[in-house]
Amino acid sequence: MKREVVIIDADDEAEIRRRRRSSRKRPRATTEIASRLLSTENSSVQVETGSSVSNKLARLEVQRTAEVPSIDDLSDDLLVQIFQHLGGLLELMRVLPVCKRWLRVGGDPRLWSTLSFYNYEHVSDAALRSILANGQALRRLKSLSLAKCHRISEETVRLIPKSPCVNSLESIDLSWCSGASSRSVPIFSRCPGLKEVKLSYCWKVHGRALKCLALRCPRLEVLDINCCTNVRDSHIIAFAEHCRNLRYLNIANARSVSDRAICRLAEHCKNLEVLDLSWCSKITDVSLNAIAANLPKLRELRLNETQVSNLGLCQVVKSCKQLEELHLARCPIGVFAAASIALHCRTNLKILNLACCEAIPDRAVVAILSCCISLRSLDVSTLPCRRIGNIVESFSGQTIVYY
Repeated sequence: MKREVVIIDADDEAEIRRRRRSSRKRPRATTEIASRLLSTENSSVQVETGSSVSNKLARLEVQRTAEVPSIDDLSDDLLVQIFQHLGGLLELMRVLPVCKRWLRVGGDPRLWSTLSFYNYEHVSDAALRSILANGQALRRLKSLSLAKCHRISEETVRLIPKSPCVNSLESIDLSWCSGASSRSVPIFSRCPGLKEVKLSYCWKVHGRALKCLALRCPRLEVLDINCCTNVRDSHIIAFAEHCRNLRYLNIANARSVSDRAICRLAEHCKNLEVLDLSWCSKITDVSLNAIAANLPKLRELRLNETQVSNLGLCQVVKSCKQLEELHLARCPIGVFAAASIALHCRTNLKILNLACCEAIPDRAVVAILSCCISLRSLDVSTLPCRRIGNIVESFSGQTIVYY
């Protein structure tokens, strides 16, 4: 067998060894890249040029980017649903300027069904007018609150029922609002679907303006006219006769309202659940007898500082079995009334206010606490119950206010 002998000099041998060592130390990543760039087909070697490699990398980058979800892929309807979960008007106004599409989607009427400025007391006339000018967005506005907005003018409030929300508006809250007056409030009678009107502490709103609402808003269910000026029997009777769906009525501080109006109210508005007659100083047992006879759904009754007595109150607690809240601060009642409460309000009564009812002694308070198993809050402040502190610990879970 013939052998071939190759003679290598010392310099060539050293070079060969160096190349072998370099080949063994090649990084794995480099090998992988090389294997991707080189492909074998039919025993031939093909090497990709620099431009083809760049094109392949570009295609891979486009494919990778396409797989990442983007908010721009969402439909307008889904964006609206996301915007509906924002924390109110201010949050919505912050995100709308992000892009033209969001600004357009932000005008969807579904986002403007409820508009409350309750936490933005310093909102200006100009800001509110700019919103009212956005006609299409307000087509479905149902609830608007300007409560405690002190920089809104009467003229701007008058623009609200003239905007596209006139047919959709169901609730308006102008409590403590500087723009609520006898000139601006009656215009809301243009809203045929109005169900809720809150005008608490609107001293510039007089009884005559309220009567206009009574005559033209028969669907009213909630009415709060606490501290409105010159509210008289004729105004309450107008609401009683024309707004028979009333469920909530607050006429606190209507010192000119008498038993005559409350009797008519009880006869016509049998769905009343909440009635506040606090500081209506002309209210007596005559009103309570009418309430007992006609308002079985009553859940909350406020009679603070009225002229009711033991007899009238006994009739109410005996007949209105769904009572959960009863407020009797500064009423001339005593042991007999307290005993009736303990007897007839065993299961439902949760809140009871007996502040300044000086004729109610310790034993009556103990009887109420013992019998009314659902009671969670009892106010006996300024009562002559000097030993009340000794019995409080026996009624865990209940809040007892005493001084």
